[in-house]
Amino acid sequence: MIIIPSIDIQSGNCVRLTQGDFRKVSKYSLSPADVAAQFSDTGASVLHVVDLDGARSGAVSQKDCIKSIRKSFKQTVQVGGGIRSKNDIDELLGFSIDRVVIGSSAVLNTSSTLEWLETYGADTLVLALDFYLDDGMPYLAAKGWKEKTQRTVWEALELYPTLKHVLCTDISKDGMQAGPNFKFYQEMKERYPKVKIQASGGISSVQDILELKRLQIDAAIIGKALHEGKLDLKEIIACSR
Repeated sequence: MIIIPSIDIQSGNCVRLTQGDFRKVSKYSLSPADVAAQFSDTGASVLHVVDLDGARSGAVSQKDCIKSIRKSFKQTVQVGGGIRSKNDIDELLGFSIDRVVIGSSAVLNTSSTLEWLETYGADTLVLALDFYLDDGMPYLAAKGWKEKTQRTVWEALELYPTLKHVLCTDISKDGMQAGPNFKFYQEMKERYPKVKIQASGGISSVQDILELKRLQIDAAIIGKALHEGKLDLKEIIACSR
């Protein structure tokens, strides 16, 4: 299993939100580029970056910050937040970003997302399917989690037969450091064994990592627990192998 450290950026700063709430922001002292360099030096092979300003505005916003992160991190970088058009994807790829994370468009604009998968290939795009539970069903949310839909994760995945990478976040778990939704990830892996699943939200202990590994989840995205020192990146990379 791959450990993917996460950096959320807002106004040039490295921050974390709690459950996607822009009123609940934790700001960290190091610059995003410095954090990326630390993660690279520690041995991370993939870095996840979220442009929070872009997620709110619907357009890639933190361009200079993303470029500086790209220079600091030596391995694979994936970026999401506000990507709504082919031009956004082209611009990020022009910054030498390896993978582009498609969120709201994957939920609300299926036809364009299918075109992008065909144009850029399944290795280049990661679909981010953020969900909330209602009566045990994982319904999708979009537009920075402000818009709830009545489409389930399972229904969405059926729309993308060529999909390779998918990032799923249980909104209720994000930033809470109370453990991920293991039951959901187990079901997802059983339903879609060939899709490379990136688990996100609530991962905060070595035990969480080991359980996701046992479930054969492909990757774990970790943010707040790393930034606040609850988890040691070198240690969890070692135990995930």
